[in-house]
Amino acid sequence: QWYQRRVRAVKVVKSASQYTETALDEIKLLTKVREGDHAHVGRNHVVQMMDDHKIVGIHGTHISMVFEVLGDNLLKLIIRSNYRGMDVALVKRITKQVLLGLDYLHTVCGIIHTDIKPENVMLTVNESVVKQWAAAGAQDDPKFRANLPKHLRERKQAPVKVEGLQKEGVKLTKNQKKKLKKK
Repeated sequence: QWYQRRVRAVKVVKSASQYTETALDEIKLLTKVREGDHAHVGRNHVVQMMDDHKIVGIHGTHISMVFEVLGDNLLKLIIRSNYRGMDVALVKRITKQVLLGLDYLHTVCGIIHTDIKPENVMLTVNESVVKQWAAAGAQDDPKFRANLPKHLRERKQAPVKVEGLQKEGVKLTKNQKKKLKKK
C-alpha cells in the first residue's frame, strides 16, 4: 500500500472491553472520514486513519490504528507563546482550516464533532521534521547516535507547520514545563 513507504503514527488501545468498544466506534467514524469525498476542500483538514488492525498478545487483543503523523496541538502552541496570543493571520488561517474540516465532517461524513477545543486541533508537520523527531528519539541509543549525521545529533525543537506557515518552536522554561506536566 502507498502509505507503507512513509512514517506513520500508531495508536494501540488497551485490551479492556470498554476501551475496545470505544476504539471500534472511533474506527467506524474514521472510516467514514477516509472514504468520504476526496475532492472536498475540507478533507485535508481532518485527521486520516490509514489502517486499523488487531494485535493479539499475552494481555489480550488490542485494537491498533495507523495515522498520518501530526505535530503539537493548538494548546501547546498557545503555551509556547507564553499565553501572549498569536498573530492575527495565523489565527485566521487556523480558524479557516478548522471550519473547512468541520464542514467536511458534517456535510460529507454526517459527523458532528462535539469536542472542539485547542487540544483537539492538531498542527501538521512535514516528513523531514518527523524524521528528525525519530532520530532525536533514538539518540539515547549510543550505537544509533554514533551513526547519525552531526546536524541530527543535536537536540532541537522541531518547527511547527500550519498549512504553509512555518514557525520555529520556542523553548519552554522550567516553570512552563512543570505546568504542562500538571495538565
